[in-house]
Amino acid sequence: MFQKHKISFFYSAILLFINIYIYSQINLMYDITNSPDFNIYIEYLYHFFGLNEQTNIDNGSIYYYLVTIVLTFYEGSYQGNNYLIILNNAVQSLNFFISLIGLLGYYLFFLKKEYKKDSIFISLILLSIF
Repeated sequence: MFQKHKISFFYSAILLFINIYIYSQINLMYDITNSPDFNIYIEYLYHFFGLNEQTNIDNGSIYYYLVTIVLTFYEGSYQGNNYLIILNNAVQSLNFFISLIGLLGYYLFFLKKEYKKDSIFISLILLSIF
């Protein structure tokens, strides 16, 4: 019993390490402010910070509302031109937490379907990598 619990802990630690590593690599290597549609979707952030009354964009806005909530955590950190770095970090952090919530949902779903924990963790590790 102890050995089985130890293996599940090992798999969960690997899963967490891989996700943190992937998050750090994406956060360092990909700048969302250089994406082709950044200038379009920044209007949502302007809207939620009260700078625009309407976005005139017909996409969903819950995600961008969540980004503005994450950006409020950085409120005292703006110095000079680092607002693009903070915006990038806020978006990447939100994406990381949403992906962790998704992995937790998969884990709970497969537990409910009575899969073995080891099989679930291996599947989630492979899903995270690929």
